[in-house]
Amino acid sequence: MGHESLRRPTTKLAGYVALTKPRIIELLLITTVPPMILAEGGMPSGWLILATLIGGTFAAGGANTINMVIDRDIDRLMPRTQGRPLVTGLITPRAAMVFALVLEALAFVGNPAHPQHETDVSVETVTRLVAKAAGRFGSNADYVLALHQALIELGLEDEYIK
Repeated sequence: MGHESLRRPTTKLAGYVALTKPRIIELLLITTVPPMILAEGGMPSGWLILATLIGGTFAAGGANTINMVIDRDIDRLMPRTQGRPLVTGLITPRAAMVFALVLEALAFVGNPAHPQHETDVSVETVTRLVAKAAGRFGSNADYVLALHQALIELGLEDEYIK
């Protein structure tokens, strides 16, 4: 029996924490600061390190949660993953996706060092920022359309994406 199945979350809070896969995030964060020091040629500001670690935690936690939503069918089959909160029903897939999207939004606009940082986190403001942003792989509008299609395929619906 794997170690993960021995730590089955029993509260909603523990379930949401488990969705983020904190042990994996810990490994990512350990490898974050040394390259920052090398890139800076010395110690970066404490606030930059803190903002990067918090943003990285939110981004990785959101991605890990989405991964658990996608993998919930195969997680039922493996003894090591049968205690995960989506398999046991502690957290619903819809609630997990909402949680993941909130974490990703916080990672996107919650970092004061980010050029699109915004202290107003109303739906209207965040929607405006997300709609006008673009990255290497295209616009966020294209991403949101793809996300909407993926939610439909999962049998989920987001009232803000229609």
